[in-house]
Amino acid sequence: MKKTIIIFAILLIISGCNKKQIKETNITNNKDNKPKTEDITEEKIDTIIPLGLYMYTNNKRILINTYEPIWKMHNDLCSLEVYYSNENELEQLPQKELWKKYYNTYINDLNNQKIGFEIEFNTLDGYIKKQIISPEDTESHFSNYILAYLYDDINNTGYYSHITPEEHTNETIISSIKLTAGTYYEKITSDISLSVYTYNTDKKENDLYVENNKYTLIIKK
Repeated sequence: MKKTIIIFAILLIISGCNKKQIKETNITNNKDNKPKTEDITEEKIDTIIPLGLYMYTNNKRILINTYEPIWKMHNDLCSLEVYYSNENELEQLPQKELWKKYYNTYINDLNNQKIGFEIEFNTLDGYIKKQIISPEDTESHFSNYILAYLYDDINNTGYYSHITPEEHTNETIISSIKLTAGTYYEKITSDISLSVYTYNTDKKENDLYVENNKYTLIIKK
C-alpha cells in the first residue's frame, strides 16, 4: 500500500511538470512573445484617400493651403472646388471630367462616404467651430460673420445657384463651397480654418460625424 502511494505521488509530480513545460513552450515558440495572429481581433483599416481644396484661377486649378482675401462686407472671399487629389495643380479638363476622374480612382473606397466641411475661428463674441454637411448647417449663428454657400457642380447643368435645404437630397454631391464676408466680419479676431473631409453616414461620435481624409485651408484675416 505504501509503495502504491509513493508511485502515485511521483506520477502527479511528473504530470505537473509536463503541463508547465507545455505552457512555457507556447510562449517561447511565439516569436518575440507577441500574441498569436489568431488571438488578435482584426480591424478594417480604411484606405487613405487624398483630398484637396482647389481654386480656379488663370485657367488653372491650384491646390490652396493659405489664402489672403479682400475683406469687405458681403464681398466673396473665395470659391473652392473639392477633388480627391492632393496634386499641386490639376490638368486642364472641365470640372465634371476632373471630378469623375479622381472619384472613379477611389470609387471602391468611397462606399457610404460623403463630403463635409468644418469651419473654425474666433470672434469678439466667442469661439466658433461648426461641421457643415448640408445647407441647413450654413444657416447657423456663424453666418453673421461668414456666409457659406454649397454647390453641386456635378449633377447640375447650365446656370445654377447654391444648394438650398429643399434641394439637398441623398444624391447631392457637394463639390464646391463659397465663403462671403458677413455683416459682422470685423468681429472676427483670428484666421479662418476651413477643412474638407469625408465622412461615413453610419459613423458618429458625440453626435458628430467622424472626419476622415481631412484637408485644411487657412484663410488669413
